[in-house]
Amino acid sequence: MTSKGITPVIATVMLLTISIATTASAYTFINTLQEDAQESFEEDLRQEQLETQSNMNIEYVYNGTDGYMLTTVRNTGSIPLNFKQSGEKSVLMYIDFSAVGDGTGWRFEDEDLEDEETVRLSSQGTVTLNSTEKYPSEDDDDVWIELNGPYSTSSTHVCSNTGRPSC
Repeated sequence: MTSKGITPVIATVMLLTISIATTASAYTFINTLQEDAQESFEEDLRQEQLETQSNMNIEYVYNGTDGYMLTTVRNTGSIPLNFKQSGEKSVLMYIDFSAVGDGTGWRFEDEDLEDEETVRLSSQGTVTLNSTEKYPSEDDDDVWIELNGPYSTSSTHVCSNTGRPSC
């Protein structure tokens, strides 16, 4: 009686081929998974380093000649901070917990900076921002000013008018 089927040699070759293909597929899958995890970890690490190296501080708030609050901000971090990039402001300002405009309603006091596509503040550099909000009168309550910038930087300042042109 003749039996129809595959010979043991062909069966062995097929099993080896299937095993090699399965191993190659598993290797490719695991390698891709590992690369994605490593890239994600490296990006998180880069972001954490930027956050650690960046900081800003509201140094001075004073009454401008137009009656608006002017805020001098210093980059106290070790890396430059973009206040404006590709024409878009990247620092948000809040007065008494409300966004000035949409947060970007403030202006650069130096009008030349307003026209720039990118405004980068170097480490220890300062820039003056016009809040477009009136300086508080002596009868007003304290005013809370907050700036939120790139890399999770932020700074707050409480302004109380004591009769002087600064707070």
